[in-house]
Amino acid sequence: MVGTVASSGDLLGGETGTDWSANGIAVVVAGVGLTFGMWWVYFSTPFGPILARRRSRGYLFGYGHIPLFMGIAGAGAGLHVAGLSLEHHARIGDVAVVLSLAVPVGVFLLMVYLLHTLLLSAGDRFHLLLVSSPSRCWSRRRCWRRPGWGRRCVCWW
Repeated sequence: MVGTVASSGDLLGGETGTDWSANGIAVVVAGVGLTFGMWWVYFSTPFGPILARRRSRGYLFGYGHIPLFMGIAGAGAGLHVAGLSLEHHARIGDVAVVLSLAVPVGVFLLMVYLLHTLLLSAGDRFHLLLVSSPSRCWSRRRCWRRPGWGRRCVCWW
């Protein structure tokens, strides 16, 4: 947490590093929450006991982490893009900013699901729910527009 705030100080804290806006604080809180969420999703599968029983799946486990790590690194880059966009240093649209974070997190969730499924040779409803939640939320969203706020969307479960 301290590292996130320290590294975000120059980007989101203005010239002195102490002039934090509400948007900057929201990006840091969302980044920490996303990091903890990704950690929880990954460690919800006990890979150690699975690999102890199925040693032949070790290469699948090892090489399957390459795209998983790419998703983690991409999520960090997406948070950086979000911070740059909030401080008006990015010259891309809002959709591109959202996709720069959503696509890597989707790759991460998909790889966790695939690793779990392929190592156990069986699907899991819990991980399938985690992978499908963003698309379910997108299909059930409710959006509105207010002057000065832009477009806001909320997911209704």
